[in-house]
Amino acid sequence: MNRGVPEDKEVTARIEREKKSAREKVSLKILGYDYALSQEPVIGLENRGFFNAEVQTIRIAQEMSQQSKEATVLHEIIHALDFALAIDLSETQVRQLEHGLYQVLTANGVSLSPLLIEYSK
Repeated sequence: MNRGVPEDKEVTARIEREKKSAREKVSLKILGYDYALSQEPVIGLENRGFFNAEVQTIRIAQEMSQQSKEATVLHEIIHALDFALAIDLSETQVRQLEHGLYQVLTANGVSLSPLLIEYSK
């Protein structure tokens, strides 16, 4: 056993714990997959959101305005689509799509707020 690398059982158990915890948060369907969406304390100085394909989660920083949260969720959805469809977008392209889609959606009465409602089971 290599002490620096977790055994497969440990990795599998961690992923299962994260998936179970994720199911207790808002679930967002992206291309047939359920992604857990959660709001958490600041993730990093530059990161307002984080997408993890391995455990199918999207996390956003809770210390933002409602508009920033909505735009960040959209940004992370674009990352998920980029990953799933192997588009290979640059971060600049993801940001441009986020800004353009956010403007079009909100200007035409589409609310992204329901994506941010957390519930408990």
